[in-house]
Amino acid sequence: MYTLASDVISVRVNRKVKEEAARLGIDVRGVVESALEEAVSKKKQAKLRGIVEQLKQEMNGVTEEDWVQAIKNSRKSRRRQITHT
Repeated sequence: MYTLASDVISVRVNRKVKEEAARLGIDVRGVVESALEEAVSKKKQAKLRGIVEQLKQEMNGVTEEDWVQAIKNSRKSRRRQITHT
């Protein structure tokens, strides 16, 4: 059986909320883990959106023809490297 490595974290929460969660049978660990996973996912998505926006700005003015030519030149360059090796 494969188990994921885990770490222990400590979080202070309002005592009444903790007691109410326990009374209601809420899996606090599961809720915290899910919330943290969601927060990490959202942060990664936001970071990726920022990178995409930056790339879009940097590529502003690059035509499809420019892009195709750059790819063709890159392929030619790699072929030359392979044949000279």
